[in-house]
Amino acid sequence: MQLGELESALLNAYLYAVISFISGRNLIELESEIDMFEKQMTEYKNILLANLTQVIHHVISNLVTSKDPISLIASDNMKQEGILAHAIKANNDMYTCHVCEFGGIEAYIFGKYELAADLALKRQEVENKMSRSTRHYGVTDFYDGLTFLAMAHKTNSSNWGFLASKAMVKIERYVQNGNINCEHRLLLFQAETKSLLGHVKDASSDYDLAIAAAEK
Repeated sequence: MQLGELESALLNAYLYAVISFISGRNLIELESEIDMFEKQMTEYKNILLANLTQVIHHVISNLVTSKDPISLIASDNMKQEGILAHAIKANNDMYTCHVCEFGGIEAYIFGKYELAADLALKRQEVENKMSRSTRHYGVTDFYDGLTFLAMAHKTNSSNWGFLASKAMVKIERYVQNGNINCEHRLLLFQAETKSLLGHVKDASSDYDLAIAAAEK
């Protein structure tokens, strides 16, 4: 920003926020940084980046304070409209997918599996209209898979199991292509699958492998 490359600086700030969140940065420290980024984006009237960053800020704030994830969908912000409704009204597919992705991650973490599944399916529906989508190094497919697995376990529906299998295939491709940051996610996903099937011993082994892979 000091060199006058304002748009690039704000875009990099947003990308930094996304990567920091999905990489497991300390949320309290990250929240403080993102608050500063969001204020700068608003100050310089970059509304899209401010909105995208607000979503991450909102999710982090809820995770830190343990609020109900439904607040992302029916927020007190934006004149009671709710962030998701605002994104859809803005007719911006990227913004809508962004809200659904991070809202879905938040909902899964809080155990709101139906909400997480609805958001994942809504995002996939919108992505079908887009020329390309952002997978965030396998994180999107990882949480989709966990969400669909949870729904398969809860409903005994084979359709959720089919969707979970599709997500696992995508994660496997990341690993096969040399993305080492996905190896532990694949092992954890496999462990969750075996656990739901009642293969406790095999699941325990995969959990241990996932922990070891994450420590590499």
